[in-house]
Amino acid sequence: MSLQNAVTGLLPADEGNHHAWIRDNVYCITAVWALSLAYKKAADLDEDRAKVDEHTALVIGCQYVNSSWYSFPLQKHELEQSTVKCMRGLLTAMMRQRDRIERFKKSHDPLDSIHAKFAYDTGLPVTSENISPFSPSFPLLLLIIFLVA
Repeated sequence: MSLQNAVTGLLPADEGNHHAWIRDNVYCITAVWALSLAYKKAADLDEDRAKVDEHTALVIGCQYVNSSWYSFPLQKHELEQSTVKCMRGLLTAMMRQRDRIERFKKSHDPLDSIHAKFAYDTGLPVTSENISPFSPSFPLLLLIIFLVA
């Protein structure tokens, strides 16, 4: 997450490269989102355990000391916000190519499909207009599924 751009929310292909691929960003941010769900589940379990421990302490008359479940919501929130930021960055980068999408809907020419590689600090396409762009159909499908869910 340290490589995520603070402005666009996109993740570079690697540390020295300033290009962001739709596919790489969708796959990486899916892992981050899954980790946030795991933190949420762990926090829920720890909270339930804390309630049981507190109730047990009351029943036997002991002093209850809270456990460490309080740190999970902060980590979960940061991961969720990173996911949202990356998804917004991907949508913004693709919406900047809406003219290409409109041309592709009419022509179905692969040269008119959207570019899949962006400058990670600006969100602008990296490839030139005369090169056939990569059609990122599966990552786009995943992105739409995550946005709906």
